[in-house]
Amino acid sequence: MKSLKELFPPLLFAGGDKGGVACDKSTATCPLCGGRIAPGSTTVTVDLKSGLLIVRDVPAEVCRMCGEEWFIEDVSRTLEELTAETRAKGAQMEVLSYPKRKAAAAS
Repeated sequence: MKSLKELFPPLLFAGGDKGGVACDKSTATCPLCGGRIAPGSTTVTVDLKSGLLIVRDVPAEVCRMCGEEWFIEDVSRTLEELTAETRAKGAQMEVLSYPKRKAAAAS
């Protein structure tokens, strides 16, 4: 069985100076369809069972052919924090924009 680093080296572990694997994203190809992967953004929906969280404008690496999306570690961590905050509030539905200061750091 291949590790995540073997399957997705240029994406999931693209942490730069934060210990990730250095890569040239301009030549990254999708492991699912072979399409070109480029920086973009997406909307993430999280079903909390007791409610729903929607986060818009989330920075991601997106396959231009099949639309598959990947997040760097900092973005995943921020999404986990937003999910925990929404769960703690007990909100039935919350729609947020990805924090601008976090988006700038993730780019």
